[in-house]
Amino acid sequence: MMRYGVVRTFVLSVLAFTAASFLCGAAWSLSSLVVFRVLQGAVSGPMIPGSQALLLGIVPAREERYRTRHLVDHDAGGPVTGPVLGGYISDNWSWPWIFYINVPVGVLSGLVCWHYLKRRDTPTRQLPIDTVGLGLLIVWVARCRSCSTRVRIWTGFHHHRSWCSPSWR
Repeated sequence: MMRYGVVRTFVLSVLAFTAASFLCGAAWSLSSLVVFRVLQGAVSGPMIPGSQALLLGIVPAREERYRTRHLVDHDAGGPVTGPVLGGYISDNWSWPWIFYINVPVGVLSGLVCWHYLKRRDTPTRQLPIDTVGLGLLIVWVARCRSCSTRVRIWTGFHHHRSWCSPSWR
């Protein structure tokens, strides 16, 4: 977040999550839904640490208990209300609306956060890319993929119908 600023990173993450939510609702197949959900998860990564960093910067230290309460309320409230609201929407409307409902909320949240917090953005710094870490990550992911493929071949799993097989529709 130091490379682009906390507010800018947070707002872009909210707007990208909103766009990915729209794509999930507009998915034309199971494969496209899976791809859009992965995209949604990838772009939402900075949202939680960004919101925590923004809350730490906005709420004064003397009101520490309120700051902590807000973090706990949001972290506990989402997993409780999300499935209930999603089930209600799916039962009474249709499943794409569990994604479409994020669009107006996300756009409004992004615009309000940018409008009120853009003056509080942290200074940016030019940071070098961690080439050793990136190289190790690439090797690790490739090795995990290679091992999972070998396990599927050794166990005979590749002969069954799976998400990766062309017969899965």
